[in-house]
Amino acid sequence: MDDQQLTTKQSDLQIQELEKLLNQSIMGYHHLFDKEQIAHILKKPTEEIDFFTVENMDIIQKLFNDLIKKSTMQEKQAFIERLDEKNFEILLRTYFHIVESTLLSSEHMKH
Repeated sequence: MDDQQLTTKQSDLQIQELEKLLNQSIMGYHHLFDKEQIAHILKKPTEEIDFFTVENMDIIQKLFNDLIKKSTMQEKQAFIERLDEKNFEILLRTYFHIVESTLLSSEHMKH
């Protein structure tokens, strides 16, 4: 296996791990974030703030790429804990936006 194949395989595994975490969050198990942090940030709906700006989209992409690269749950949690307040909020809001969108799209598919 060459280096590019190895890198692609690692990337696929990292994405699968993130999908697993998102699926667990859909079921109410939030392993990456503390419940108090979630409640504190999400008490103000994303729709009430100018969240999905071009600037934030670049930050979101970088944060998720960096998160995906962490191979263990402990590394992911340590990465999240080291984020400043702004980036933490961006990551948390985006994560739960993805969870909510996934949940809503699966609801529509059932009907």
